[in-house]
Amino acid sequence: MDLSRLQTLTKTDPKGYRDEFLRQHQQFLTQLQIYLLKPSKDHKPFSSLVKYLSQVAPYYPSELSIFPSQLGELLEQNYAILEPDLRLILVQALALLRNRNLLPPTSLLGLFFKLFKCPDKRLRKFLHSHIVSDIRKINKLKKDNKTNREVLNFMQMALQEEGNPVASRKALEILTELYIRGTWRDEKTVNIITQGVFSKDTKVVVTTINFFLSRGGKIEEDDEDNIKTLKKVPNKWAIKKDVMHPATVKTRSKKKKLKSELKRAKSERKKAEEDAADDTLHYNMGAIQLIHDPQGYCQKVFSVLRRSRESFETKVLLMNFISRLICTHQLMLFKFYTFLQKYLRPYQKHITTILAILAQSCHPLVEPSVLEPIVKGIANNFVSDKTDNEIITVGINAIREITIRCPLVMQAPLLQDLVRYRKSKHKGVSSAAVSLMTLFRTINPSLLERRTRGRDVDLTIKPLEYGEVEVQTIIPGTELLEQYLEKEEKKKNKRQSNEVQEDTNDQDEVNDNDDEDNDNEDNDNEDEDKDDNDKDDNDNDDEDNDDEEIDKSVEEVQKKSDQNISNSDLNNQDLDAADDNDQDQEAKNSSTSNLTSSPIIEPPVKPRIELTKILSEEEWGILKKFQEEFEVNKRTKRKFAELMNKEVNEESLQGPYTKKMKLSKDEKRDQIKQIKKEQAEERRIASGVKLSSTSNKEKLKHKNWTMIR
Repeated sequence: MDLSRLQTLTKTDPKGYRDEFLRQHQQFLTQLQIYLLKPSKDHKPFSSLVKYLSQVAPYYPSELSIFPSQLGELLEQNYAILEPDLRLILVQALALLRNRNLLPPTSLLGLFFKLFKCPDKRLRKFLHSHIVSDIRKINKLKKDNKTNREVLNFMQMALQEEGNPVASRKALEILTELYIRGTWRDEKTVNIITQGVFSKDTKVVVTTINFFLSRGGKIEEDDEDNIKTLKKVPNKWAIKKDVMHPATVKTRSKKKKLKSELKRAKSERKKAEEDAADDTLHYNMGAIQLIHDPQGYCQKVFSVLRRSRESFETKVLLMNFISRLICTHQLMLFKFYTFLQKYLRPYQKHITTILAILAQSCHPLVEPSVLEPIVKGIANNFVSDKTDNEIITVGINAIREITIRCPLVMQAPLLQDLVRYRKSKHKGVSSAAVSLMTLFRTINPSLLERRTRGRDVDLTIKPLEYGEVEVQTIIPGTELLEQYLEKEEKKKNKRQSNEVQEDTNDQDEVNDNDDEDNDNEDNDNEDEDKDDNDKDDNDNDDEDNDDEEIDKSVEEVQKKSDQNISNSDLNNQDLDAADDNDQDQEAKNSSTSNLTSSPIIEPPVKPRIELTKILSEEEWGILKKFQEEFEVNKRTKRKFAELMNKEVNEESLQGPYTKKMKLSKDEKRDQIKQIKKEQAEERRIASGVKLSSTSNKEKLKHKNWTMIR
């Protein structure tokens, strides 16, 4: 019976085909003894038996308990002389048993890493993919810390093993891929990867450095093609064809939809270009931040760099890695700057990269005395009339990037000499000098000459001294929060007072209704009393008129006497003027003496709100909004902070006006091929043609009619 047919029958009825299974198992054991002594080239019967037994192993666990160890023993003893197809089948059988949880996860790692020595590309690819997928499967639902610890310890031993460089390379590749895929993103994984820098194998060193200097984004796709290729932004011609097909009627709604789709595609393309051009994504900052003891590790890597005999490109990679460590953790490694100083020559190989590394390694905690000779050396070697314009541009831009991070390095005479290059005829040189001038207008305008400072410049603006730090003694924005809370409290009190007033008005209306009845009764009594009082009032009016005439005559007499007195006073006024002036001066002196002697009573200062109470969650939310509005207004400080955090690369030092190097014939040919390939791909996407072979029906359409029956 065919083994594939027997396999399906055994899975459907394990008890009924037990005898047939035992017969095949006995045949496997006899052939295994032969293969352990002398493997033959005719392996088809044996490989078919291995496939059969590995498929039915879950149904007969007691009979096949030794089966995995037997396959492992065969591989371990004869992996170098076995046929490649048989070796791959044995490894696939072991992987199948592991996938069905018939083997512990760490049992196969030693064997698989030993099999990496085999010069078999298919086998290595399968082993790598199986190990990665197995570890991801273990940690898919929940982190298995015990298994992860065992596997990481094994990976560390394989990475540090000197006798097997292939195993150390594969261990490093597995660790980096699991970190990028998000399975292992802890400190232990990163610190195991860091040990690859100290390996004697150059490929391991380069792979480790490239991991830290490359993007550290998380990848969730399982397909390798999706990992390497980015998602394509939809083409505008394809959108037009989908939305506004030539055969359809062009309505307003379709035009509106087309406009929105084109706008969305444009924004997606712009975002993709910004992500591709973003310098902050060009190195794995998250992994560098997880390194234990960065100061000690950086010193060890620097010692590796000093005694390295590798190629210059590998040394540049090590320099770049050290600069990333220094700028991320703000480390103190002053010997590194003196080491770079010997490479600062205009015609040095990879000079722009070295200058970018130097600028990136600067931070405010570096002493200005360490960087001053380096800045002067760059100015003397790069910025002079004897050098080319491109070299001058690179030199000025490098000095600018250094002074952004360490403003105290710059001296006034050097700055004024560099700023004079703004009048150069070469656009790259002039733009570099102008950018340096505008930088110091914002951070330290006193170093510039008077005519280059600009208008309305505050000369009190100066950078912080070495070691000086801005300390926040208050929470910014709390004064705005306090004003906001006072306004809200006033509104609340006003609302309450209005409610109280409305209640009192309602009560007064009720009382007024009660009083109306009483008023009607009193009005009748008052009418009777009025008639009696009118008679008495007429008699009193006559007496009052006589008294008013007497009072008028008395007032006229008093006015005349007052006029006489005023005339006499005017005559005596000139005589008493001198005496009055003396008395006024004495009064002023006495008043000033009293003011100086008496203490000034200042009004009590109201304490800030953060010192008097604990802010609630709502108040913190309001405060954050005020802080965001407050930060929007601080454009210059925010812009300067962005410049400090921005990555330095070759393009930023060369500037936008540098001449492009002439391409060779081979490079031009490759460039034209690449452009044509991209254009063909865009045309294919726009036309909607899928990447698949044509059917027989479609082929018949293009055939000659005589060829068709």
